[in-house]
Amino acid sequence: RWREMIDEANSMADKMTKIAGRMKNIAIAGAWSRWTEMAAEAKAMRVLLTRVLAKLRNKGMMTAWERWSEMVEEAGDMRDKMTKIAKRIKNIAVAGAFSRWTEMAKEAKDMKLKIRRALNKMMMRQLAQTFEQWGDSVQEAKDAAAEEERKAKVMARIAGRIMNRTLSGAFDRWAEMTEEAKDMKL
Repeated sequence: RWREMIDEANSMADKMTKIAGRMKNIAIAGAWSRWTEMAAEAKAMRVLLTRVLAKLRNKGMMTAWERWSEMVEEAGDMRDKMTKIAKRIKNIAVAGAFSRWTEMAKEAKDMKLKIRRALNKMMMRQLAQTFEQWGDSVQEAKDAAAEEERKAKVMARIAGRIMNRTLSGAFDRWAEMTEEAKDMKL
């Protein structure tokens, strides 16, 4: 039984190999057939073009063909020139826009600088005013302290005078009383 299976498998492999070979030959034959058809068509096209060119030459159309070819070439050249001119115009416009942008950027930078300077001046003015007010306050405090000291000295003199008067009056009264007491003793 095992032997039969092996023989059958070998037979099947041989058949498959033959079928694959036939399929390969069919594909090669088809490709060859297509190539020969294309080669025949290309040859027919060359013959046809040769006849058309001969007719063009014979009927004076070759001159027209050449003129038409020149016009096409000139039109291409003209298109290239126009494209270059358009690019130049565009570049001029771009350069102008860039120039305006740089001017505006410079003006904005200058404006920022001016604003910064103005703010600095305002801050310095405010700082100077604050410092000046502080100096005035210190001076006023000094003046007030000096005034208080002057008033204290004046008050001390007045108090001294009052005390001197009182002492003087007391001394005078004592002197009188002593005098009176002497006079009473005598």
